[in-house]
Amino acid sequence: MKIYETIKETIKAKKDMIILLVFIIGAIYVMNVDNLSSSTQSIGLAQYDIADERSAKMIGGGYYPSIYPDEPGYAPDEEKKIRKDANMNFDITEGKFNSAKDSIDRIIKTYDGFYFYQNENRNSYNNKDYRTFSISFKVPSDQFDSAISQLKNIGEIAHMSINSQDLTTQYIDIDKEIEAKTDMKKDLESLLENAKTTDEILKVKRQINDLAMQIESLQKQKTNINRQTDYSRITITLTEKNGVTDTFYEFTGIKQLAKNTIKSVNNVLVFISSIFGYAVFAIIVYGGYKLFKKKVK
Repeated sequence: MKIYETIKETIKAKKDMIILLVFIIGAIYVMNVDNLSSSTQSIGLAQYDIADERSAKMIGGGYYPSIYPDEPGYAPDEEKKIRKDANMNFDITEGKFNSAKDSIDRIIKTYDGFYFYQNENRNSYNNKDYRTFSISFKVPSDQFDSAISQLKNIGEIAHMSINSQDLTTQYIDIDKEIEAKTDMKKDLESLLENAKTTDEILKVKRQINDLAMQIESLQKQKTNINRQTDYSRITITLTEKNGVTDTFYEFTGIKQLAKNTIKSVNNVLVFISSIFGYAVFAIIVYGGYKLFKKKVK
């Protein structure tokens, strides 16, 4: 009985501290659940991407997500309107930079493309200049995959992403809306011929003008889709490698070690900041609880 009474008195004396500790533990638990949920979502997304790639169908020599009858992009027996974009980053060995640029120009000309943006910068390191070059250009969509295949030979690919979007359904819907509004406009024009009063004439003319503006807007949307799907955009970035330094880092593993160290430190800082935030929240709630108790008493 004495032990029980001692424990009871201890709990009663430390009641406020125990409540604060429970708040902090609860906040940490919630934070870990959120992180676990985020990780699960990321893993699920990666699995979905892999499954999607396996079930992809071939379009013009490249892989793009397959479209099933219950998907929004499904439009049987219609000319597909697929918008394609690619981003490619290359690490170019010192001395081969100009050759890589010439290869890009040659490929653009070979596939009847045209560029609309390019930029070149020089950066100094150890009393030597190293260049970066960026260019964005377009090629006919039916030449997109062949152009990508040729561009892969320019140099060492540091990063590459290819995206596609099926605009077929959107294009068809616009076409149908144009047809419907054109028919309505014709009906109103017939009514205008039979209008007798000035009010009737003005009212019908306003409706005709509104429809004409809507049709024009839809035509512009249709033209825009054609421009996006007739030509595909490719963006390339060339980065001249710092031969000696990069080779040394890669050979010794120092580069990867530095990246891992920075990543670990960043994770620790994020964890500490999260704990601090939840602790502050718990203290505020605890203070509110104490204030409420005082008022009740």
